[in-house]
Amino acid sequence: MEISKTIAHAVASSRYENIPEKTIENVKLGITDAIGVGFAGTASSGYESVLDLTKGFGGRPDAAVLMGGVRLPAPAAAFLNAYAIHAYDFDDTFDEGTVHCYCIAFSAALAAAESIGGVSGKDFLTAVTVGADLTARLAGCITSPVSWVRTPTCGSFGAAAAAARILGLDEKGVLNALGIVYNQTAGNFQCAQDGGLVKNMLPGFAAEAGVRSALMARAGVSGAVSVFEGPYGFFNLYEQGRFRPDYLLDGLGRDFFTDRLSIKPYPACRMAHAAIDAALEIQKQEDFRPEDVEEIRIGTSRMCRSNVGRPFEIRSNPQVEAQFSIPYTVSIALNCGACELPHFREDFILRPEWQAYARKVSVFEDPALPEKEIRSASLLARLKDGRELSARIETFLGHPDNPVSTAFCLQKFDSCADCGRRHFTPQQKKAITDRALHLEELEDVRALADLLL
Repeated sequence: MEISKTIAHAVASSRYENIPEKTIENVKLGITDAIGVGFAGTASSGYESVLDLTKGFGGRPDAAVLMGGVRLPAPAAAFLNAYAIHAYDFDDTFDEGTVHCYCIAFSAALAAAESIGGVSGKDFLTAVTVGADLTARLAGCITSPVSWVRTPTCGSFGAAAAAARILGLDEKGVLNALGIVYNQTAGNFQCAQDGGLVKNMLPGFAAEAGVRSALMARAGVSGAVSVFEGPYGFFNLYEQGRFRPDYLLDGLGRDFFTDRLSIKPYPACRMAHAAIDAALEIQKQEDFRPEDVEEIRIGTSRMCRSNVGRPFEIRSNPQVEAQFSIPYTVSIALNCGACELPHFREDFILRPEWQAYARKVSVFEDPALPEKEIRSASLLARLKDGRELSARIETFLGHPDNPVSTAFCLQKFDSCADCGRRHFTPQQKKAITDRALHLEELEDVRALADLLL
């Protein structure tokens, strides 16, 4: 099966007119959400240093950096924007594949579009749609356990596809872009296990590689041909051949997985969200004080238990440790009645009371849940007076089966923009969201990019 050529053909032949109106609306909302969380990410730990470092490399002022007040070469701008969008782990997810899509596809498409100019809003929406769709399909079709962080591994191909579509590459050119980016595909889960700040930058590496690969393909550089199905192709080398071709290819170019993406309500790893929902349900409905809790037990899947269920411990980066911790996020939800950006500032995380409270929370593997299930979780709280409180979440908030509203997304945009490294007036924020939600009307997408600086 020529999977690689099939994908390249779908990307090269994609047209705005063939994308359903509902999908376009979902993509515009996803882009708006990505911009908002990207603004917030510009104030995250380490971002300022990396921005200064990247600016120091110099180069052509091709593309805008979110809240950066500067334009940089397209690959560099794509790196910084994808990094900022993912910095608080507040960006969209494809829950079936545990992958983030817009941070990479949007950043790569925007940088490529600015670098050549004259790209219409319709062409831009098409590129973001096919890039995000490919990322989700690749991640969702894999059946092997998590070892790679699939946002950068699968997203590198989504970035190359989005940038190649912006550049107008034909099927051969798209295939070369995919083959070139495959040699830069990387991102393992050890950085999350160890709490390294580099975890937040992984989408940036993928977006940067995707833009560079598409530009190299346009310049005539050739890449691998059997990118996905070859003996050393992505699925065999990275995922031990464990994937579902039908899941990947059925409806490709007609049905878009962007309709199945979630808008995240909390700035933490998606695998912790069902537990957060359960904690908020108890916190809002039951008559008790958080200090009355003796013990909390969270039941979740094996994958969630392994990746975000270990005891809360602060090592090299408090923000990453907190984002990837059910004990921490549940403690915050129970005590604060919310789980929001200020709860992931370093000075807040380091308060001794949160570390003490998190020790009350333990996470166990629920044998009734599938190994990779992330939508569901249960909570049992034992109080000091002997009472037991419980909650069970079947489908967490933000999932297409339990979606947030457009009004919620706009409120989230406002609050995120207010947390960034520079100030936007209410009028400026409204201008950005209006332009993002009416992208199809733009003759040149740089009219949006100009507002993001």
